[in-house]
Amino acid sequence: MEVLFYIMMSMGIDGVQQFAPPAADTLPVINCAFEPAVFIHEYRDSKQMKNWSREVTLPMAGRFVEESHYVTDKDEFPGGRLFAKTSNEGMERHLMNSLELYRKYDPSITFDELYGQPWQRKWTPAENGQIGQGSIGAIQTELLSSEDEMWLLTMMWGKNQKPEPGTKFLLRANGKSVVVAAGFETGPSDKLYLGGITREVHKWLGTNNQSRIEISLLKFQDVKSGPVNCAQ
Repeated sequence: MEVLFYIMMSMGIDGVQQFAPPAADTLPVINCAFEPAVFIHEYRDSKQMKNWSREVTLPMAGRFVEESHYVTDKDEFPGGRLFAKTSNEGMERHLMNSLELYRKYDPSITFDELYGQPWQRKWTPAENGQIGQGSIGAIQTELLSSEDEMWLLTMMWGKNQKPEPGTKFLLRANGKSVVVAAGFETGPSDKLYLGGITREVHKWLGTNNQSRIEISLLKFQDVKSGPVNCAQ
């Protein structure tokens, strides 16, 4: 019902769909200098005997799997619960908020263009936690903003390797750059992938799970998550 309501509100009196005026031609311009960094990725599964580890030296390029959605400080559930009970509880409202934020960068994008596949309309599954939860516990619902959730990065951080929540990295592909926030989640377990990113990141970069994306740790952390241009 919320999706239908949103579509109706986006229609003009004559029934023609209307959008906000085009965004400015220039994105925020930031200093994209990077900090050389080395992280250990590590996965241990004693039941399936699936263990691996690797050293990752940034900057580098690799493949990033598309992640599902995470509960933010704006999401609410019945009875004051912090997390969802099902994979789609409260998802319509979450997606409508994300679509509105994404339209700051692409005013003409539609809901189905951004979230057209069923898996792009679900919370991340419960893995040693709750549905929609990352790997930092309940504090996620206080620390993870809607903007950071949209532009989120995760890696298979080894012991004591996960950065502080909100640590900013830069992703680049196809001539585009995005500042992403890390430290909220750990994964994916598949060694084929260097990390995981959200649907919104893949959409902006024009990439998918098979694309090679360059990643670096930003030297100057006082920047907001989202699409940017790098200063020359």
